[in-house]
Amino acid sequence: MNPELQLSIETVNKTTTISEKIKTLITVISYCTLNSNYKVGSGYIKEAVDIIEGYSEEKETLGLLTCVGNYYTKIGDYAKSIEYHNKAVVISKKISDKLHESKSVYNLGIVYYYLGDYSKALEYVLECLDIVNSDPSIESSSLYYNSLGEIYRQMGNHELALLNLFHSLDLLTEGKTNNRVKGLSLQNIGSVYMSCKDFEHSNEYYGKALELFQKERLLEHEALVLNNLGALYGTFEQYSQAIQNLQKAISIHEQIGGLNKDAICNTLSNLAEAYSKVENNEMSLQCLTKALSIAEVIDAKHRLLEIHDGFYTVYKSIGDYKKALHHHELYLNYKEQVYNQHASDKLQKMLVLHQVEFHKKETEIEHQKNEQLSIINKKLNELNEEKDGFLAIAAHDLKNPLTGILYIANAIKSGSCSPEEAIDFGEMLHSSAQAMFNLITNLLDSNRFENGTIEPNLTTIDSAQLVRHLTRNYKQNALSKDINVHCKTPAHSFVLADMQLLRQAIDNLLSNAVKYSSFGSDIYIDIVDNRVENSVVKIRVKDLGPGISIEDQKKLFGKFQRLSAKPTGGEHTSGLGLSICKKLVEMMNGSIYCESQLGYGATFIIELPSAEEEQFEV
Repeated sequence: MNPELQLSIETVNKTTTISEKIKTLITVISYCTLNSNYKVGSGYIKEAVDIIEGYSEEKETLGLLTCVGNYYTKIGDYAKSIEYHNKAVVISKKISDKLHESKSVYNLGIVYYYLGDYSKALEYVLECLDIVNSDPSIESSSLYYNSLGEIYRQMGNHELALLNLFHSLDLLTEGKTNNRVKGLSLQNIGSVYMSCKDFEHSNEYYGKALELFQKERLLEHEALVLNNLGALYGTFEQYSQAIQNLQKAISIHEQIGGLNKDAICNTLSNLAEAYSKVENNEMSLQCLTKALSIAEVIDAKHRLLEIHDGFYTVYKSIGDYKKALHHHELYLNYKEQVYNQHASDKLQKMLVLHQVEFHKKETEIEHQKNEQLSIINKKLNELNEEKDGFLAIAAHDLKNPLTGILYIANAIKSGSCSPEEAIDFGEMLHSSAQAMFNLITNLLDSNRFENGTIEPNLTTIDSAQLVRHLTRNYKQNALSKDINVHCKTPAHSFVLADMQLLRQAIDNLLSNAVKYSSFGSDIYIDIVDNRVENSVVKIRVKDLGPGISIEDQKKLFGKFQRLSAKPTGGEHTSGLGLSICKKLVEMMNGSIYCESQLGYGATFIIELPSAEEEQFEV
């Protein structure tokens, strides 16, 4: 066993805390994934999964989720890979970790790339780049653009493939260069040019990738580029150079222990073909025999197909038809198996995609149900709070006038009150009853609005005439506080409204103005008719009271809101008047708002759609 891996395993077994175990498991599983040591890796995956499912500190499990997802990607269990990368996305969004979110979304794109769903892969990698570009703290990764270029290449969009691959190179500036990614980008550029049959540029970029991998001693990558170059030289019939590069590739694979057996088989097959082209059949057969011995061990049917086709070609060329026929039969046999395997793999990938999409839709439906349930619960809580508010107001605000009424009733019952006191008691009874009546009316009105039992009857109304009429009434009411009510309106100002609703809204505003104005002050009500400019009529009620603070203005039209300003004459207030006023105006397709500065009074403005005076034919 590799000493580095052995040390990491020993560390895993010695750790006592969950946090330390997570870190060491990440090291072991990542090493096994990168070096294709799946036998050892599988022993630690279950331990990692148990921690993920049982550990409450989600933030600490992010790295473990990623390496488990990558492990499953490498062994081809794409459904589980998607499951764990999706979990990483959910957690990273939950804790607002944009960096890890971008990486997890990218990993999902790579899984879909392996599944052959390039559109989905493209969607995820582009989403990853959107996350990266939206956060200045995250450095744009050249790896993402490299992968984006490779996805476009597979989709046949060579122009976009090159654009993104060259951008990947641009990001690899001095001091930040990741030569492995740079080499991969150069190699992928070579492959794009190869697909375009631009062999000159393909050779140039394969050569640049090779030079970089050699410099960095990235031997397996070097061998893969040499294989590509060998295939490229074979394409334009430069077989001696093809053989030279392919031999170097085989030599490197042997030097590093022959880890990538599939790549060795492919290179030996390419080398055998090159030898057969220069009629060196002996060397061609040697290469094919060696490739066959490796391919049979790993049961690589797609390589066995190539190898037996190579045998068939060589034996046919030298006239050994018996052996040629034998290998042709084997070629046909493996061809059928490979195509069946391809069909099976494709079906399996389609099943995985179906399962993933089905699970995603189920999750979305569950999420929608939870959201709807949350909205319903919120509404129920609000209704419950309103109910409590109604009861609290009824209990508190009815108590005082009822206490007064009981006191007066007892005084009258005793027969001890004088005629003058009886008159005072009558006024007190009227005031208490009026307060109770107003409160009950407001509560009932508020309930009717919420239940939607009021249907406005919108007709053309002369708002100027209505305002003048209401002002006359309030001039008398305001005398008790020595308040002057001033009215300024045009002769006529027609609006589209409900007469009863508009009357109640203006009445509420005038009542509030009197209630909050100091003794001996002034109230102004006027109409601004802007029908020519914007088809809107404004009805304004201005008082010179204490004004409304910015904080109070934010909750001004809410139900049961008790503001810092208090009625100046001890008048009763339920906290419902302005919320009812807002409902009334909105039912008539209008709007209401307030302009105020603390210490300088307040102006309430109703805006309604203007209307033309109705003309009646006689």
